[in-house]
Amino acid sequence: MSLRTLEQNSTFHKLVTQHKLDADEKMAIVMEVSGGRTKSSADLSRIEMAKAIKILQGKSEESRKKRMAKAINLAKDLGMVKDKDFTGLNSFGKRMFGKDKFYELTDKEISSAIIGLENMKKEKDLKT
Repeated sequence: MSLRTLEQNSTFHKLVTQHKLDADEKMAIVMEVSGGRTKSSADLSRIEMAKAIKILQGKSEESRKKRMAKAINLAKDLGMVKDKDFTGLNSFGKRMFGKDKFYELTDKEISSAIIGLENMKKEKDLKT
């Protein structure tokens, strides 16, 4: 059995930090992918570590989808999205981040966009 690579270890711990997992949550993933063989990520094989990374990347994708949905709903409330026309939201993304399509934003940019959209909504709600 060949142990995980340094690159895998780095990716794994970056994702653990990104998801703000505590020691018990991290250990649960390690035990899941190792079939209960170990509690320590240092003892994972390359294949096991690849599985752990895939689990965490799936969590990242799920989180991104939720934040994207939140941004789209805020944009609908502001009239930037009508039916399936995302022109207003795409324009917002272009002005704020220089990207032609809103879905091209990075995770960090989506979070910033949500804050901006929430502020715009608050201002709109105050005016009405």
